[in-house]
Amino acid sequence: MRWAVPFLLLACHGKAEVTDTSATGGDADTDADSDSDADADADGDADVDTTKGDTASTLPTETATPAECAVAIPADAIVVKKSTVETAAGTYWVCKNATLSFSGTGATIIVASNGQLVLSGTPNEVWAESGADLAVTQPGNSIYEEGGVDIVDDGGTHKLSCGSIDVDTSAAPNPGC
Repeated sequence: MRWAVPFLLLACHGKAEVTDTSATGGDADTDADSDSDADADADGDADVDTTKGDTASTLPTETATPAECAVAIPADAIVVKKSTVETAAGTYWVCKNATLSFSGTGATIIVASNGQLVLSGTPNEVWAESGADLAVTQPGNSIYEEGGVDIVDDGGTHKLSCGSIDVDTSAAPNPGC
């Protein structure tokens, strides 16, 4: 099972850029960019954003309110500072350069910038800061995300866009991230 974590996270960044080649020097697919997908940006995927790896199904489905984009880390939160596999409900705080593989239900998961989450349980709530990498393999989860979060999603995830994630660490465990 340990091989699955790097493999799924590689999927977040493993897409290569493609160069359009047509006899007329324009795009072979009639878009206005320099890759061979069907959108108008140059990031190599088929949606209209400029973030590599997203697909139309991984884009946020709605905009969250500032209150929804705020999350408090309680004193009993589990601080994830290395690669960890968990199934128990609770609050998890995933630090920079750490990976949480979670397959349970009822969790609150906060993923710091450059933290990684492999989520195969449902339902759970996730707050992801810009730069986080998420691989979601089960439907029914809710993800509150800042721009710049890389998500590989098998579908059915409720994604909400946040201008910024407000993480209240006043009661968080010490040391935290």
